[in-house]
Amino acid sequence: METWNTDKPVLYERQEVKMQPFYWILTFEALFFLLALGLGLVALPFYLVQFSTVWAVICFIAGLPLGGYLIWAAVRAGRQRIWENDHLDRYRLFEDGFEFEQYDKKLKSKKSAFVPFSKVEEAVGSKFIAKYHYAYRKSGFFEKQPYAHIFPVLFFIYREAGERKLARIYFKDDHSINQWLKETGKNGIPIRICIHPLDILPDEQLLEVYGKEREEWPLSDFGDEDAANKSADGAVDPSGGIGQQGSMVETDEGAGGRGDARHMEGPGRYTGAQGTHHQARGWTGVGRPADFHLRFEQLATAASREQANRQREVKLKEAKTKAAIPFWLPYILLALGLALLYGAADRGIISTGNWWIGLAVYLPAYAGSVYLLRKATIWKALLLILLSFVILFVTMMFVTETGAKETEVFFESLLTAYFVSVLLSIVLYPVLLILRKKRPLKHHDNPS
Repeated sequence: METWNTDKPVLYERQEVKMQPFYWILTFEALFFLLALGLGLVALPFYLVQFSTVWAVICFIAGLPLGGYLIWAAVRAGRQRIWENDHLDRYRLFEDGFEFEQYDKKLKSKKSAFVPFSKVEEAVGSKFIAKYHYAYRKSGFFEKQPYAHIFPVLFFIYREAGERKLARIYFKDDHSINQWLKETGKNGIPIRICIHPLDILPDEQLLEVYGKEREEWPLSDFGDEDAANKSADGAVDPSGGIGQQGSMVETDEGAGGRGDARHMEGPGRYTGAQGTHHQARGWTGVGRPADFHLRFEQLATAASREQANRQREVKLKEAKTKAAIPFWLPYILLALGLALLYGAADRGIISTGNWWIGLAVYLPAYAGSVYLLRKATIWKALLLILLSFVILFVTMMFVTETGAKETEVFFESLLTAYFVSVLLSIVLYPVLLILRKKRPLKHHDNPS
């Protein structure tokens, strides 16, 4: 790797590696096939003109634009892959600061700077998704590789010329970040951690997240005494050192090597001071930190449990509310009310021609059911109106079989009341939506 000119002792140095030869060849084989297909579509009309002018014209109209697009896409993708393979991000860590050099793949621009720790206001650790990481790491021919890997990323918020800026330091292993955290803490810089993928946000939005403590991007303190006292592979032991199996010393032969402090780690290269072995010293910042991977897993597990508990409480409340007052209960009362009205009319207590009495039964049933729905929509409201007619029809069929007098007249009255209630229900629906918003049910969803 090309080294930067400096006389400072380098504590950590890593450069992204190029794509593995197998995947590099495979990529360009696919692009060559795409290019050949495009050239074939362009040349096909000129070949067919010897045999059929009609087919030549059809292929010229349809195949020429498609072929031209495939040629353009293959050439563009090939040039992009070559550019990305020649412009690799790299990072270096010193006792008094860090240095980075990054390339924007879309804009094809370069960003590099040396940031002294004295200008850093805060550091935030998170994780990011490294897509196609399998194409950049050495692996066996039949070794199964996931589509993407998840690795740590460290964000530094610093000031330069009075302006707040952001630096992103990406890692391609789980333990190298611990040395950066150790040096950051030694310089008295507060360190926080976020279990959400902050890397998906642009720099401007990230700076806003750090400044406003937004609820959707919660930040937690990194230091954790309990986690620090756990001894595990790669975890911080009680003496403050990082376990040997989690140390950043590996050889080019892979994990487990204990030779030179320079090693290849995944798709990046870490270089310690030549001729020295690296075992992280005890944490000398405020408090004792946990291993980043361990601390991240603790917070993620706690967040998952909290979310699961919240979902469980919501479901319990929904179940209790649903069991206490089911939405269909008003329609059971509607059927009983219609039967009682019929009995009163049959005994001469009420007039069979008073259709407005039916409104006193229909509208409360409709309003009660809409109010008790877990989620109210216009389609459910219409279904409830239809259900009222079904109950009216079934009830009247039942009482007709009893041989009661003046059934037909009373049925016409109830039918008139039903159609009037349909019109009133449409007017009543917006009022019910307003009342639903005021009801003390946390599971209530606003209707769409």
